[in-house]
Amino acid sequence: MGYELSWLKENRVAQIIMQGNVTLQEANQLNDDVIRLLDAAAPPIHFVTDITHMGKFPTNALQIKKSLAYLGHRNAGWFLIVGGNALVNTIATVLTQFLRKDYRMFRTHRQAFEFLAKQDATLSDLAVAQQPQT
Repeated sequence: MGYELSWLKENRVAQIIMQGNVTLQEANQLNDDVIRLLDAAAPPIHFVTDITHMGKFPTNALQIKKSLAYLGHRNAGWFLIVGGNALVNTIATVLTQFLRKDYRMFRTHRQAFEFLAKQDATLSDLAVAQQPQT
């Protein structure tokens, strides 16, 4: 599978790990899974997405429109991306500005978790030590 979705902190912070080449079908399934998660939890729900080991991702804007619908969900909080490159950063910046979502990109998980704890005081207990040290 091209992704894993899990809670880092139940009903507050979700983690998406992208692995290998992600197909359009997998991207659409991820969108459906994230929307179900967002619908079931109280806002804001923050996301940490690790794309360190992601290969290819569909790039046709018309095809991936449905797979990014979760970015505009009313319960979504911060979208933090770990890993990636300049192209991914540029695309993500454009998408999140268009959808008016809070977004940041980080090199390491630690940086992302420290940033999130500063943005949301209710997450000050986020256990950075338990997270991957990349």
